[in-house]
Amino acid sequence: MTLQTVYQRFCMRAMKLHVSLGAFYLPAWLDHLRFRSFVRRQNKRHRMRNGTQSSSPKPSRKRVAVVSPWFGKGISGGAETAAYGLVEAIQEYAPEMDIEVLSSTLPEFAQDWNTPTHPEGCREENGMVVRRFHTQSTDREFFDFINGHFLMPGGTDELRTEANNYRSPIPGCLESYYLMRMVYSPNLLRYIESEWDNYDAFAFIPYMFATTVMGCVVAGKKAILIPCLHDERYACMRVYRQVFQDVRTVLCHVRSEGSLFRRFYPKAPMPEPLGVQVQTDIPQGDEARFREKYDIRGPFILYAGRQVSGKNVPLLIEYFRSFRAQFPRGSELQLVLIGKGDLDYSQEPGVRALGFIPPEDKMDAYRAATALTMLSVNESFSIVMMEAWLQETPALVSSQCDVTRDHVLDSGGGATCGTAEEFGDALCQWLEHPNRAKEQGSKGREYVLSNYTAKIIAERFRDALRA
Repeated sequence: MTLQTVYQRFCMRAMKLHVSLGAFYLPAWLDHLRFRSFVRRQNKRHRMRNGTQSSSPKPSRKRVAVVSPWFGKGISGGAETAAYGLVEAIQEYAPEMDIEVLSSTLPEFAQDWNTPTHPEGCREENGMVVRRFHTQSTDREFFDFINGHFLMPGGTDELRTEANNYRSPIPGCLESYYLMRMVYSPNLLRYIESEWDNYDAFAFIPYMFATTVMGCVVAGKKAILIPCLHDERYACMRVYRQVFQDVRTVLCHVRSEGSLFRRFYPKAPMPEPLGVQVQTDIPQGDEARFREKYDIRGPFILYAGRQVSGKNVPLLIEYFRSFRAQFPRGSELQLVLIGKGDLDYSQEPGVRALGFIPPEDKMDAYRAATALTMLSVNESFSIVMMEAWLQETPALVSSQCDVTRDHVLDSGGGATCGTAEEFGDALCQWLEHPNRAKEQGSKGREYVLSNYTAKIIAERFRDALRA
């Protein structure tokens, strides 16, 4: 064991007594000084640019880069799906823009951040221009300690001050240390700096990573922020408040995300609506085909997504057990789970765990289900709700999740619940009145087509760029 490791673990033990003792971790101070120097240098560059405005005419075409830590068709994650859909929408419905992507060589969030799989450089991927840059490899022991002990657990209420602001969950020096291990790519930042004059805007998504925070510092007033914000302790870090107040534009996916952004970052620009492109040209699902293939008889409710505690799947199972035990039609209802995770309910009575299934089967499942059930309280958009609504299936969501609750209230496409009784009452209504369920599902479909098509997303982005 090296002396550095001994020192690091000593600091970790000290921080278990109080997080403020992390301020004595010297490597964090070195990163903090490096980050502050980086910010000062970029601010000086922007001041010099402001003093030497170019008199040359602006080209009629707009050149825009979408900057995301990961990028690719079909990779997991709501922000990744939103980024890919935005590029698709602009390519198809905003031909006056030259759109490209700046990303890392890493595969996706869920894989090792120290193991790149893409080559560095510029190439065409699925008809999109993608420039990839290597990231800085790091020892993650101390990073994982900070994340696991002080950022992931707990909520934001305990961080709220009497002045209705938020204090950071960790000291400022640790913020810099943490940030410079969140997909930090010096080459990507150097590219933005050197090519700044050749772009009209850089759209950064999502808020949390170094590609966005440090990228926004380099881009300055050409920075468009698409935060994909959650009500989480990460968002309370001071570095986000300091950087986001200087971006050009903020675009949020739903109304409640914009309200949350204003609560965390009151000095930042007022968020504008963007939304997420939803693929709407999907054929209608085939209920009979799904039931025959998976041998499912009778009514069922559906959960589609990762089977993890963070998505409140244990609560869904609890509510489902209660419904089967207490409601007259409970025993005839099944719960079908699509997707995988670290939870296994394959032996639970009334539950069918199908794992990953082909996309066509997924659409069939939506069509066949009595309702989509999703009790997660931490969503930034929810593609699966939109997919279910396109198949005219109502959604039953948590009343504690602002995003999904607002979707339901704005569309009339389902119901909300905060207790097992409310969960059961909603299901009974749909089981006893299937036409009512179909009517609400149809309202959900109309909501998607009126708000989240590729054309609408492209038009909203175009309007933000003109502002």
